[in-house]
Amino acid sequence: MKYLRGHTASKLECGSLCVQQPLCRVFRRDSHGDCRLYRGLSLVTPFGVEPGQRSYRRIGRCPPDYIRCTSTEVCLRRLPGTTSYKEALAACERLGTRLTLPRSQAHNECLRNMYRKYGNSLWLGAVDKKLDNTYIGIDGLGEAPDDPRWWGTGENHHPGNSVDLEPHVVMKNGWADVSERHAAEAVCETPLLY
Repeated sequence: MKYLRGHTASKLECGSLCVQQPLCRVFRRDSHGDCRLYRGLSLVTPFGVEPGQRSYRRIGRCPPDYIRCTSTEVCLRRLPGTTSYKEALAACERLGTRLTLPRSQAHNECLRNMYRKYGNSLWLGAVDKKLDNTYIGIDGLGEAPDDPRWWGTGENHHPGNSVDLEPHVVMKNGWADVSERHAAEAVCETPLLY
């Protein structure tokens, strides 16, 4: 629902609704607890747009110890020290977040810059469980992006060998498929808070 009336919503609920709506750029919670979601100067409603409505700018922030990935709605936290894939997953889950998986060029560049700054490969939240060159995101959004520009040289769909299978993905200077035995740093992801 893009316009809530008759439901007393918290500011957090209004912000959450706005994040879920592709047209929403800002939101307002009025004194009655009604959420109004806006696209620029227009109110987003189930029936279209009402011109001339006053707009408020959404200002998101990241939780403590997280950095905002520029031009995205994503906050990232690098956990120093290399670890296994399973340990990286568990570390992010303990923080109430998940292992990051870029789904935009801007997000991918944030991770590439993080790799360049710290020099250790970074676990990405995608797995090729069937070893059929189809990486599925652990974020529940289906297949991981398959942009050939994101993969490192010689890494795109590199199946490894029958002894050392490579079902996981890390960020180096580009994406690389790696085995279970690889060690990399965890980068946890959470959305901006409003």
